[in-house]
Amino acid sequence: AMGECHLLGDTWGVAIQGVLFTICCSILVIKKSLENPPRTWLVFLLDSSKQLAGATVQHFSNLGGAFVLAAVPAAAADECAFYWLNLMMDTTIGVGISFCFLKASERVCSYSSGSYAAAEYDPVRVEESDGPGVDSHGKGKDPPAALPSFWAWAGQISVWCVLVVLTKSCIFGLLVVFAEILVPAAVLCTTWIENLRVRLVFVMVVTPMVMNAFQFLVTDTFLRFAGTVGSK
Repeated sequence: AMGECHLLGDTWGVAIQGVLFTICCSILVIKKSLENPPRTWLVFLLDSSKQLAGATVQHFSNLGGAFVLAAVPAAAADECAFYWLNLMMDTTIGVGISFCFLKASERVCSYSSGSYAAAEYDPVRVEESDGPGVDSHGKGKDPPAALPSFWAWAGQISVWCVLVVLTKSCIFGLLVVFAEILVPAAVLCTTWIENLRVRLVFVMVVTPMVMNAFQFLVTDTFLRFAGTVGSK
C-alpha cells in the first residue's frame, strides 16, 4: 500500500541492516574502553558474543514478527511501526524480563554468567606475562590469568539465546494483550516522518542507536562476571 514503510524493500533497507550491526559492535567496544578494572580482550569478546548472538535472535524475531503482523489484512500498522514497537519493548521491559530469566537459570543450572573456567580463573584481571625482575615463582607479581573454558562459554551463549527466545515470547504476549494501546502509539511515533527512507533510518538506526545502547550497557552488567573467582 502507498505510504507504507518496508524493512527490506530494496538495497537501502539491506544497507541499513549493516549500519545497525556496526552500531551494536561499536557500543560494546566503547563500553570496554571505559571499564575499570578492564576485562581482558578475550573475555570481553566472549561476553560480547553472547550479547551479539542474543541481539541477532532478537533482531530476526522482530523482522519476522513485523512481516507477519503487517501482512494481516486488518493490520493497523506497517512493518516499520511493528518493528519499532518490538524494539522499544525489547529494550525496556524486555531487559527486566531477561534479567529475571538469567538469574533463574543461574540458580537452576548452578553457574555464574561470565565465569568461563575453574576456580583459579579471574576474568577481570588483565593478563600479565613474566617480565624483568620477576622470579620463576612469580613473586611480587600476579601469575598470568588462565585461559577461559570455551565449553563453559558455549553453554552460556546457548542458554542466553534460549532466554532471549523466552523473553521474546513474553513480549509478544504483552503486545497481543495490549495491542489496542500499543499499536496506535507505534503508528503515531513512526508515521510522523513522511519520507519512507528517512522513516526507515529513524526506525532501524536512530532508535536502535539510543535504545540498544541502553540495553547493551545494562545487559552487559549482568552478563559479565560480577566478582573475582578465587579471591583471597
